[in-house]
Amino acid sequence: MAGTLSYSFFLMQDIAKRRITKSTTIFEYRLNMFSKLENTIFSIQTDEDFFSCCLEVFQYQRKNNEVYSNFIDHLPSFKEENIKSICDFPFLPIQFFKTQKVLSTPTENPTVFQSSGTTSDNASKHYVHDLKLYEKSFLNCFEQFYGNIEGDLHHRTPSLLSGKKKFVAHLYGAKTH
Repeated sequence: MAGTLSYSFFLMQDIAKRRITKSTTIFEYRLNMFSKLENTIFSIQTDEDFFSCCLEVFQYQRKNNEVYSNFIDHLPSFKEENIKSICDFPFLPIQFFKTQKVLSTPTENPTVFQSSGTTSDNASKHYVHDLKLYEKSFLNCFEQFYGNIEGDLHHRTPSLLSGKKKFVAHLYGAKTH
């Protein structure tokens, strides 16, 4: 219920700010919320910012990701108001990425990346709505921990570069062309 209240609160804020009309679709609203989250994610400065952003992403995923929402609805002891740290967020088991289309932002043709499938024949699939955002997120994180990525990705991740459906292989191709 708290997620629904938060979603309603954001909708009311947007109605006041943008004067959303009845002709505005849920699709447009969800893309607007996604854009706001993107801005929040890349402006994190403190641990408090990080936790606040995690809570916003959780609420967005719970409202817009049917697989995740159904998973949470079947957790009998979970209550959103009990989230006090990032350890309290329910994480979707990897099996769901092997058997379900886990996607929260509407898109007609998402890019699909697969895991290596080393532990089973059924590889996990990761559906990506916005490839540029995905690349930006990966590069920012990689460079934060390892430094400048230019010309160095192949040496740091050689085993991840094989396969057309793997993100790092895609990224390496994008960075070298």
